[in-house]
Amino acid sequence: MAALTVVTASGGIEISRATKEQLVKRLGGLSRGHAARKVLTEADASRPVKLDDDGMRQVFAELSYWLDHPGPDGFPDDARALYRALAGELEPAASAGG
Repeated sequence: MAALTVVTASGGIEISRATKEQLVKRLGGLSRGHAARKVLTEADASRPVKLDDDGMRQVFAELSYWLDHPGPDGFPDDARALYRALAGELEPAASAGG
């Protein structure tokens, strides 16, 4: 069962409790990640997570790092789905600025 749903422009992405906990842990070590960490920590299955633009960038940056450095446990499929959804949402904004 999914721990929670993260709202993206392409729809809701369900992530497991383990993925949520790993993201919270990873974001906790970063000064720029505290806002997104707080939103994820307070979220549960009863209400979807809605990240602001900074939160999306923070989570995407951490997912990017996790994808490049998966460690012995790998990069979960639900984390990959969230990464792809956020990439699709953030890439148009990045290319519009350049």
